[in-house]
Amino acid sequence: MRLVLALMFLPALAWAQAEPAPEDYVPPYKRGLPPERANEPEGPAQLPQTVPKWHIAVAPRMVVRLGDAPPGLPTIGLGGGVQVARALWPLGRTLRFGVGFDFAYDRLFHDKAAPATGTQFLSHATFAAVAIVDALVGKDGRVRPYLGVGGGLSVAAYEDPPPQAGLKGVSEVAALGLVHLTLGLGVRTWESFEIGVHGEVDFTFSDTTVGTPPKPIFQPGLFALALDLGFRF
Repeated sequence: MRLVLALMFLPALAWAQAEPAPEDYVPPYKRGLPPERANEPEGPAQLPQTVPKWHIAVAPRMVVRLGDAPPGLPTIGLGGGVQVARALWPLGRTLRFGVGFDFAYDRLFHDKAAPATGTQFLSHATFAAVAIVDALVGKDGRVRPYLGVGGGLSVAAYEDPPPQAGLKGVSEVAALGLVHLTLGLGVRTWESFEIGVHGEVDFTFSDTTVGTPPKPIFQPGLFALALDLGFRF
């Protein structure tokens, strides 16, 4: 009988003897994290409140046409873009996952010599939704490398004026599917101001051709090298 009673009350005795953890106790899986991370409440992983999550930048850029093209169209052009991104969740101690939007307008062109009059050009106005993985590294998280992959739309236009009066030129406009890849590095220089560089490739898909022999005008896309001037907040 005594043995039965002892077995019945053993869980209660063990519970009564347990002592609460001290206030400064840190679970093993949180040890080694920064103080703001170690003191976060249990639950889904969240970014610390003190870390800037938004990034917005303008980006003047040089673009390089990929693949073949009609005669006369230059390989290098100019453009500009706007980037907006927001970090959402931490991925381990350093990396973060977020989303963003990328808007850009790029143009390759040259003025044709007489007897032709006008400008031959190719332009892409691109809109892409992007999944972003970045990190805040270095002292106070000043350095921010990032990688983005996404997709969207390009509104592309191509014009080639006629070689002489009385002949018909070429004019094409199309909406194209777009695959967007970007890799960059930003450095916070003062307060929340950030300066950086990034390279990106916009792959476009189209079967539109012009000329004899036929040359593609809207694919495979453009490579851009950009200077980023932006803010973190």
